[in-house]
Amino acid sequence: MEIELTEEIIQGCISNNRLIQNRLYKMIYPFLVRICYRYTNNKEDAISHLNMGFVKIVHNIKKYDTSMPAEPWLRTILIRSIIDELRKNYNHKMHIVVSDEMEQYNENAYSNLLNSSDDNSLSDHLLMAMKSLPETSSKIFNLFVVDEYSHKEIGELLGINETASRWHVHNAKKLLYEKLIKLKTANNSIIAK
Repeated sequence: MEIELTEEIIQGCISNNRLIQNRLYKMIYPFLVRICYRYTNNKEDAISHLNMGFVKIVHNIKKYDTSMPAEPWLRTILIRSIIDELRKNYNHKMHIVVSDEMEQYNENAYSNLLNSSDDNSLSDHLLMAMKSLPETSSKIFNLFVVDEYSHKEIGELLGINETASRWHVHNAKKLLYEKLIKLKTANNSIIAK
């Protein structure tokens, strides 16, 4: 279902009409909550991110160009809201040196693992594994892999250097790989019995 931000919704939000704002919230909730879950490990934090993003959406709705699709505009505001929150919580800047060896971390093994599993099982396992990643690595991994931000863009958005962004993506891939190997090994031993 495509989200349509009508003139009625836009004007209602601009004039602070709570009924229209509530209707907008209910309309965009399913779309936005899926994005929020990529950046958090629990429902409360996801809803918190969604609510903070919604406030920014309502505040900026007068800038929305109705000739453009709503989903990318909504996604951008929500992700930037999440990034703002991540930046606030990122107490210290990390300066980590990434060696060439680490940067080339067994990418082939990671790709082989992803390609060798059936899609449904992999999706379930990947979601479980992603929920257990450290918060900062998880969010930066999502920005890089899912939302396709470059390390330079992530660095600028979060106020960290590109090397720290690369390290977090590498760390997330390494942890995901280890968790998926464990899950695959456990599943194989259950099937063998």
